[in-house]
Amino acid sequence: LYALLDELRLRHPKVEFESCASGGGRIDFEILKRTHRFWTSDNNDALERQQIQRGMSYFFPPEVMGAHIGGRHCHCTRRSHSIGFRGLTALFGHMGVELDPVKESTEEQAGFTHYIALHKQLRPLLHSGNVRIDHHDPALQINGVIAQDQSCAVFLLSQLAMPTYSLSGTARLAGLDPTKQYRLNVLDQPASLRTGGVMKKLPLWLDEEITLSGDWLAKAGLALPVMDPESAVLIKLEAE
Repeated sequence: LYALLDELRLRHPKVEFESCASGGGRIDFEILKRTHRFWTSDNNDALERQQIQRGMSYFFPPEVMGAHIGGRHCHCTRRSHSIGFRGLTALFGHMGVELDPVKESTEEQAGFTHYIALHKQLRPLLHSGNVRIDHHDPALQINGVIAQDQSCAVFLLSQLAMPTYSLSGTARLAGLDPTKQYRLNVLDQPASLRTGGVMKKLPLWLDEEITLSGDWLAKAGLALPVMDPESAVLIKLEAE
């Protein structure tokens, strides 16, 4: 197989090759020398993908991970997810759209436009490394990328299931420069936080732009909202 791929790349230098975790059973560093990215699973359900992509991130960078926005109704699991959850789940990888967008609703098409534009905007940062933040509640998963010079970062807070506790606690975002001040912007959030959410008052950072030190973010962290299962919030931190 290696010899075949070597010859194919020699003859077709402009063709991109993708290896597959399931069909080819080959995700390793040797095959990565000969392919441009990996398809991590034929299960494109956004909820399943959260754990699949998390596992892959221990070994490979986001830019070689094929991560696509699938249809609202997933044929693998028969579950349905919002365009927001699907778009944010696919954001950190080698992003694509796994459907015919022309056949989708106006709402879905607007979502594709939004998340593709967001990915392009953040791609230089997203494809420069990755960070996994541990949280006391396994129902909440936190992934992110911090710039090499610690000038900015982006974090995805994903509520995978019902919160285990009545309060979600805090997200301690380690890895930033403790001496710098960071301006926090919410790039994307589920509509359910504003319409019919269980909290009378959301944490301050969801309602207005705030500035926090890297030391504060690592040690005290951000108070988390109570979110609906299968929803996510995307935030960006930029040094002042």
